[in-house]
Amino acid sequence: MDTYKQQVEAFCKECVWAWAIYDQYIRLFESGEQRLKLLEEIASTYFTDLHTMYKGYLLTQICKLTDPAQTGGNYNLTTNYIVECIPWPEDVKEKLSFIAKELNRFRNYITPARHKILSHLDLNITTDGTTLGAFPEGEEKKFWVNLQEFVNISYGHLFDGIFPIESTSEGDVDELIEALKKAIDYDQYFKDKQSDKYNRRLKMKFKDA
Repeated sequence: MDTYKQQVEAFCKECVWAWAIYDQYIRLFESGEQRLKLLEEIASTYFTDLHTMYKGYLLTQICKLTDPAQTGGNYNLTTNYIVECIPWPEDVKEKLSFIAKELNRFRNYITPARHKILSHLDLNITTDGTTLGAFPEGEEKKFWVNLQEFVNISYGHLFDGIFPIESTSEGDVDELIEALKKAIDYDQYFKDKQSDKYNRRLKMKFKDA
């Protein structure tokens, strides 16, 4: 039983990491038009590239969490492993199996992107510009609700407690956004005062960073 507890706890921690990436992505890139304009004005190319990297990494993490229990003779710590390879009471296994199917339903939207773009450079897809990995609006929110429910049941049965996966990145991301807002205001304030701007930069705390 201790081995199964260790496996479920490790899986829960992976869910927290995946949620943290999702939370950062939403706060950076899906928090309104003004935020996107701010990022574009600060460093358009960089934040466009970062947006692409976040999406690709996030989709990969979701696929990893819902991979088959076993591939190539090796076990994977996934929802399917937890359902199939841990000896649950019948009623618990039935609940977990149902939620795992719901999670796989979302996975089916994004696995083409994982297999043909993120993990491999499929010749046809890469050269013809086909977009993969799209899903109906709101489906990703259902995924996270279902994943939390999956964790609630599996972790709750073994530990008789809860393991919230919604580890928020609010502080760090919001502080970054505030710093970027101040940077824009700084440039605006000194726009017509170049000598003052130069002297102020000489006193910057991290001018050599």
